[in-house]
Amino acid sequence: MAGGNRRVPSNNETHWDGRYASNAGAGLSWSEGPGSLSLEWIIEVGPKGSSIVDIGAGRSMLLPALLSREYTDLTHVDWSESASQSLQRSLGCEAPRIKCIVGDL
Repeated sequence: MAGGNRRVPSNNETHWDGRYASNAGAGLSWSEGPGSLSLEWIIEVGPKGSSIVDIGAGRSMLLPALLSREYTDLTHVDWSESASQSLQRSLGCEAPRIKCIVGDL
């Protein structure tokens, strides 16, 4: 590669916190909306007692949508504490019903 200036983005908490802090709402392309295909598939094949983990969840609304449909064993995993806190704030008093893990798998 000529010049050797190609930058590979950092995959760490600081990098992703910065991305979430600088992009509002669904400003990140992988945000799952409440009517997503993922949601439809989970409802179709997953009983309400299933353990469901959304890895790289960001600000996805997949887990809150499942929570509203009486799914109970839900886990949000993301490298960004900012994304996790944003989800928890949006859930208000329902926040403790979704486990949040900050880190990499």
